[in-house]
Amino acid sequence: MFFIFLIIGLFFLFITYVAAPIESRIKGKFVSGFPGIGGSFIACAFLTTPYKWLAILGLIDWKILWLFFKVIPDAILSQKEIKNRPFPTKIDDELIIMHTKYKKKYAEMLEPYKKYENVSHVINICYYAVSECDTEYALLSLDVNFKILKKEIFHTIGMCKDSVGKNVKWSYI
Repeated sequence: MFFIFLIIGLFFLFITYVAAPIESRIKGKFVSGFPGIGGSFIACAFLTTPYKWLAILGLIDWKILWLFFKVIPDAILSQKEIKNRPFPTKIDDELIIMHTKYKKKYAEMLEPYKKYENVSHVINICYYAVSECDTEYALLSLDVNFKILKKEIFHTIGMCKDSVGKNVKWSYI
């Protein structure tokens, strides 16, 4: 078992740090290997032996350290920044009356692609906002960057609120 894991780990290290850079240079564009996989297999290989402390040799793949000290903390910080930022008072020249944060709601969006006519994909709706349009009200479905995904027109604010749900807390601006 030790040799199988070790050979697989060395194979992935070779692909990531030798073959992928060579292929990138040949093709003229970035080619990724499998960062972190080789080191993980090497660590698992040594965990199957009586010398478990040698599993630290899995850190030969420095992308494992990069994952724990760069990628994960950056992801946590960006989520905190998104959570703590203020809600804009205007979105695409529409004055926002009230807004709410909403989770677990999705919208199916159609986007034109070059090769295909229309391809749909699902986008997470993070916020809802109500804006005033002449004599009616618009319910705006927004993504995480406050981009309007969907706009629905209703006669009253109450109808806007009801279409989102009953147990949603709204904040007035």
